[in-house]
Amino acid sequence: MRQNLWTVPVVALAAAAASSEALGQVLTSRLCSLNYNYVYGAGADVHSGSDNTAHSSLLLSDSDVLSFEGGTSGALPGDPPRPYSAATFVNTGNEYAIAGTLNEIDSIAASAESHLVAASSGAGTSVMFSVNPGNSQRFEFRVDHAIDFRLSGSRHRNHPDLGAAVILEAFNGFNWGIIFYSEFLPAEQTTFDVSGVLVPGRYRITGTVGGRAFENADNIAGYDFVLAMPGLGGEDCPPDFNGDGFLDFFDYDAFVTCFETGECGGGNADFDGDGFIDFFDLDAFIGAFEAGC
Repeated sequence: MRQNLWTVPVVALAAAAASSEALGQVLTSRLCSLNYNYVYGAGADVHSGSDNTAHSSLLLSDSDVLSFEGGTSGALPGDPPRPYSAATFVNTGNEYAIAGTLNEIDSIAASAESHLVAASSGAGTSVMFSVNPGNSQRFEFRVDHAIDFRLSGSRHRNHPDLGAAVILEAFNGFNWGIIFYSEFLPAEQTTFDVSGVLVPGRYRITGTVGGRAFENADNIAGYDFVLAMPGLGGEDCPPDFNGDGFLDFFDYDAFVTCFETGECGGGNADFDGDGFIDFFDLDAFIGAFEAGC
């Protein structure tokens, strides 16, 4: 995949609130699905098929891939005979990871990509579909207390016959209302970074990708996003080394640079506070970074 989930910083954030009552961002449902349909060939030598998959178990992480490749060639009867060739290819997949627990989500990071190819010549024909509804990742969650959020990510496509979108919605008791929809961005804008407050209620975030390829086309589209519900950074979260309120690989890079070069930007590589900078500090930082805040 173009940018898989593990290269996107998965935010592990503080779950402390201003009050002593614990925050609750509870995953209530998820549906991650993929599909494709194809037709290729000519005359009596026509091949078609489809496949789909869907997963709804409440897990902290999951991934799935569907792929297919097929082709044929020959000549249709006639005088002269009419040669043909036709082939299709698809590779579509998605993945996600949740930081925190299912009952106290710190962040949801997800990505997906679809690559569709159709090729034909002469009397041949080829079509490949991988479309919505049914090619998406959707996470529904409940927020029990008001909390800040930050939604960042990107989308890409190389042809109008494919598309990718990310949608954050809130349920108002009657229907789902849009908080953010990447299709509302200017056509040339491929990245997004928005923030705000989620009040108590029901929410869902959806990523969709898919489209079609006809005759001779090589189309690709995808998205990635991180929905984070930030807590407190800096002194309240020691491994948040750069103090930006987010625990991600920028903090890891900043600490390693500080540890190796002494260029700490006001920080201190003596992470365990024993007065010495040694590998015990590196081990202590890695342990705190992996544990999260």
